[in-house]
Amino acid sequence: MRELGVAEARLGLPEATEHLEEALGLAETASDVAAATRELALALASRGRMTDAAAVLEHGIASLADRDRELELRLVGELCAIGQLDVSWTRRVGERLRRVAPTLTGSTPGERLVLASYAHLRSNEDASADELSELAQRALGGGLLLAEQTADSPAFYLLIYVLHRAERKDLADQWLAAALDDARARGSLFGTSIGLAVRGQLRWVRGELGDAEADARMSLDAQLEAGWASVLPLAVHVIGECLLERGDPGAALRLFDESGLTGELPEMQMYRWAQATRGRALIGTGRVDEGISDLLDCEREHMGTHAGLGLLWRSDAALALAARGEKQRARELATEQLELSRARGVARIHGVALRTMGLLSDGDEARKWLADAVVILAASSARLEYARTLVELGSWMRRTGKPAAAREPLRAGYELARGCGSTVLLAQAAAELAAAGVRLRRPALSGLDALTPSERRVADMAASGMSNPDIAQALFLTRKTIEMHLGRAYRKLAVSGRGELAAALGED
Repeated sequence: MRELGVAEARLGLPEATEHLEEALGLAETASDVAAATRELALALASRGRMTDAAAVLEHGIASLADRDRELELRLVGELCAIGQLDVSWTRRVGERLRRVAPTLTGSTPGERLVLASYAHLRSNEDASADELSELAQRALGGGLLLAEQTADSPAFYLLIYVLHRAERKDLADQWLAAALDDARARGSLFGTSIGLAVRGQLRWVRGELGDAEADARMSLDAQLEAGWASVLPLAVHVIGECLLERGDPGAALRLFDESGLTGELPEMQMYRWAQATRGRALIGTGRVDEGISDLLDCEREHMGTHAGLGLLWRSDAALALAARGEKQRARELATEQLELSRARGVARIHGVALRTMGLLSDGDEARKWLADAVVILAASSARLEYARTLVELGSWMRRTGKPAAAREPLRAGYELARGCGSTVLLAQAAAELAAAGVRLRRPALSGLDALTPSERRVADMAASGMSNPDIAQALFLTRKTIEMHLGRAYRKLAVSGRGELAAALGED
């Protein structure tokens, strides 16, 4: 019964929870209780029922308290991973982790699971990059955590964020790729959709908008088909941000409506990211009051955040309030953002906070804030935020009578914006360069530039030698969908078949 429920859960079938509940009722040995409890909790979490999942784990932990310490630790690890995503459990989870985790070495599967959640907890506090890296490595156990828990485990993805926060981005990418390989090898649509959503968000943070949107859209399609909700707000948040960078806030709002993310959103971390994106989209469509309200409501972010990915709603709200004439309130929010960013020590959020202060300041004070932001972001992996800051600094120089000096940061920002795929920033930089006396060729939207992220992803895979069935299996899409994407790519690239794809894709 448990095996049936697990198979159904990995494919998104709704009857999974019923069968896993039955399996838990039939379990007699400690190992059977632990296994059924874990799988039922994961199935509930996959449908957004985090509180129910946490309650199931609490009950399982209590039933194993005097029977098997290792199995108890495994359930504690799952509870702490799921509990950190739901504000109603955050405090209890933190207290439990501080009691249990500091003495663990990571020598057993249960210890590695608990350490994964503890590393994430510390990433939301005052831990240094070195401490986080050490904790993450201990929890990973050289790959044992992924092998033991598979790519379906929330705890594993908490470590991906920890590695990103610790500036170990190459390692984060390596383990994400391993997780996606694991999910595909096991045919787990659940694990694939989580891995793609998380990778999409990290790519968005770095400014890799095309790849970010492709990942997030594939994740969203899988979740909508399966009826999941566990990372749906994460995927919508990433896609929405990419649409905003393309200058289409209306499409972003429609995406929220189509995905059911309207009205008041649940008290979960990923929904705060989605809410901040929705606020920016509302402002972009002229519904400024609603947008500011959405952003200010993100104050509930006190539950914690994956450092370096969140905490930016104050900057967005400050700029919107300033545009509405509420400069004092805007300055207060921007100052609060700056203080929080200093405490976090994350280049991306600190650089954005400095830039916001510059945009709210005048004269030489504005120049200093913007120049400091450029220095901070230059050393980060957040290429889009770096580009945006270069353009703002160049714009300030041009407006203050220094057009020649403005050209260098404006040109650099323009090229970075083009590489990231932000048409909004590209247009802003081009307009500023024109005002500074620089004439640019207008890039034509043809060839590679005309491909959607999904079309580019499928075309790349076809050019690498993969067959349509192989691509369909790897992406959990139908063959007909793959044929549709390839057909469109052929037309846009003016090629007759896959034999010409590699050359066409290499002409960028």
